[in-house]
Amino acid sequence: EIMPSLVGSEMCIRDRDYTATNLAVAADEGEKVYQLIRRMLLDYQIVILDFSDIALLTTAYLNGAIGQLYKDYSSSELGKRLKLKNVSQDDLVLFKKVTNRAKEFYKNEETFGQTVQNVIDGE
Repeated sequence: EIMPSLVGSEMCIRDRDYTATNLAVAADEGEKVYQLIRRMLLDYQIVILDFSDIALLTTAYLNGAIGQLYKDYSSSELGKRLKLKNVSQDDLVLFKKVTNRAKEFYKNEETFGQTVQNVIDGE
């Protein structure tokens, strides 16, 4: 496993080190990065995600890597502690889409679960 580079209270993760190619498209690769980010957020104040050398990003990858963080962290905490580096303007739109969807999902997760259970129970 490649060790992220350590910089004081900041930790930098190069996404390219965790993808098989220069394409960040697979949800399972995003999941690996998510696990790493979670561990790093426990130990470091700020985690920087560096997307240099990534030619293509998808929402599937970003949901796996970043979307799930909203389960455990508030939007304001992630805004302060998770930084993005070397992201194109086009890809920023994908980040916005993924983070907005994740915030909405985790905010309504309990309600959603109850609604599904009610449908299953025939209520």
